[in-house]
Amino acid sequence: MMRSLYSGVTGLKATTEGITSVSKNLANVNTIGYRKIEANFEALFSSQLSLGGTPGSGMHQVGSGVKFAGVRTIHQEGKISDGIVDTDLAISGKGFFEISDGKKTLYTRAGNFSFDKDGHLKDPSGFSLMGMNLTQIGDPNAVESIQINKSKGLMSKLPGKETSSLKLSIDFSIDIDKSTYTTGSSNPYFNLLEKWDGLKDRPLKDANYLCAEPLNVYDKEGNSHKLVAYFDGAPPSEEGHRSIEFLVTMSPDEDGSSAAGTNAAGLLMSGVMTFSNDGGMLKMSAFTPEGEATKDLSKWKPSNLSANGLPLLKFNFNTVEGDQSVELDFGAKSQQSKWTDSPNSAADVGNFSKNLGTLSDLEASLNGSRIRGRGFTRRGYEQDGYGYGHLSHINITNEGVIQGKYSNEQVLDLYKIPLMMFRSEDGLKRHGDSHYIASKSSGEKVYGDPNTKNVGEILSGFIETSNVELATEMVSLIDYQRVFQMNSKSISTSDAMLQKALEIKR
Repeated sequence: MMRSLYSGVTGLKATTEGITSVSKNLANVNTIGYRKIEANFEALFSSQLSLGGTPGSGMHQVGSGVKFAGVRTIHQEGKISDGIVDTDLAISGKGFFEISDGKKTLYTRAGNFSFDKDGHLKDPSGFSLMGMNLTQIGDPNAVESIQINKSKGLMSKLPGKETSSLKLSIDFSIDIDKSTYTTGSSNPYFNLLEKWDGLKDRPLKDANYLCAEPLNVYDKEGNSHKLVAYFDGAPPSEEGHRSIEFLVTMSPDEDGSSAAGTNAAGLLMSGVMTFSNDGGMLKMSAFTPEGEATKDLSKWKPSNLSANGLPLLKFNFNTVEGDQSVELDFGAKSQQSKWTDSPNSAADVGNFSKNLGTLSDLEASLNGSRIRGRGFTRRGYEQDGYGYGHLSHINITNEGVIQGKYSNEQVLDLYKIPLMMFRSEDGLKRHGDSHYIASKSSGEKVYGDPNTKNVGEILSGFIETSNVELATEMVSLIDYQRVFQMNSKSISTSDAMLQKALEIKR
């Protein structure tokens, strides 16, 4: 009889712990990243009763009640909800954020991060989100506190980059025969060069060319400058294919070469493009002055080619120290990075287009310059330089890459947020505030790249809420309440039976 009283008491105590677990879940139903807990119970040691009978007739045991065996964390993904700012981060799938206060390293699914006054990305408890710095060369798995200060210092400024590649594609008019080149000239393929006068305010008159295209470039200090490419018709080739002469120039006032102050100031490159009857490019030549800049065609040699098989412009701005080289892409390149049948100099070309030479094993781009339609259309222009910029916006990709967007329209990868994986999530120990700490049971952390196999993706501007389901917890609460009542009833029943036994004794 006393054993039944004790069993009822253990039931009350265990049920109280179960109600406590449910109460904690209900209290955290709106806690970001919270993982519900589930109470576990075990039967207490059962006593062996000796009831006689033959050996082997079975075990005769009676239980001694129940005990609370702790709680289990349910690592089921919570609902993904809209956040408030871009630094609100949710994990869709497996993985944990790694956070630290400099002394302790913890793990969490609660991604409500924000920048403090020093640019550290922290959670409400003051722990910093850890990430890999992509702007430094070092151990790819080394993590540090993410720090991005928009107003000063760290990553807030992006220095300018000088232009090293320039790409221009034009649809030239089929009416190029209405060009301005001088028939009968001894050098009809270099009319633009010969008519250029760098000592005048307008080195080329409008009547001397068919079209001109401004080319914006940047020097090594990030300053913007304007080059100009002039185009005009040229005598057709011996095979009857149409040709276009081009001349690339800079402002004579900015020329820092030996040509400064002469009529050759601003001259950079001269050449000819030859097109087939269907408008595609067949040949291309390009010449640049060698040594002292001059208009003397005997000093103009086939230009150097880049490793990509493109002609190289070489110039010097008088405001910047040192030369600058830019590969020029009009839509054709040499697959061998060399010239074929090129003359010693532009002076050797004369009236014959075959003397111009061409890019060896020429490869014409489908998006390159061509002859098509009427009028002149600038179809595309690209260059890889940019000016100074300041950080204006932060973007976080699904792969966990924090990108800085700058006022100069450049995007720079700043940090990568890894997700930590564990062999046993159930082995993680709770540390409060939706934080967890690794243990022997969880195993060592393993770095995972977000949005890859078996690793969750990071959703910027979203938050993972608690995985507590209110209806389920209310049912559990009712269930515990009934169990508590039944255990109370078993105690009162045992007490009544004991009371009856005492009355019999009297």
